[in-house]
Amino acid sequence: MNKKQMVLGFMFSENGRSVALIYKLRPTWQKDKINGIGGKVETFDKGYNHAMSREFREETGVSTKPEDWTAYCHLTGEDFELRVFKCFSDKVYDAETQTNEQVDIIKTSWAIRGEYRIIYNLRWLIPMALDPNINKLINIEYD
Repeated sequence: MNKKQMVLGFMFSENGRSVALIYKLRPTWQKDKINGIGGKVETFDKGYNHAMSREFREETGVSTKPEDWTAYCHLTGEDFELRVFKCFSDKVYDAETQTNEQVDIIKTSWAIRGEYRIIYNLRWLIPMALDPNINKLINIEYD
C-alpha cells in the first residue's frame, strides 16, 4: 500500500509572533477548523521542500524557495506520511487567500492557546516549530 505523502507548513513572522493559517473546508474531518498550509506531494515535485514551497504559493500567493523551508517533524500513520515545515519571513504579511479556503495571519500565542478552532495537533506542532533547541527532524508514528 502506498502512503499518501503530504506537507504542512507554518510561515511565521521574523519575530515568531504571527503565523499564516488557513480555514479548512476539506477534508471533512478538518471542515471549519484552522490548519497550517499544505497539501499533497505531487509526482512532479522535486521532493518535500519543493512541494511545500509550491503549496504555500498556491494557497497564499507568496513565493518562497524550497530552501526557505526547514522540515522539523515527520508524522507517519498507516496510510500517510506528513512532513511538517517552518519558515520565518515577514513575507507572511503578504499572504492572501487564493482558493475557497481563507488564509489568515493570527498571533502565534492565540493558536497555541487554542483561541481558534484549530486542528488539535497545532497546539504542539507550533511550539515545536518555535523551539530553538529542536534542530533535527523529529519522527512521530501514529498507530
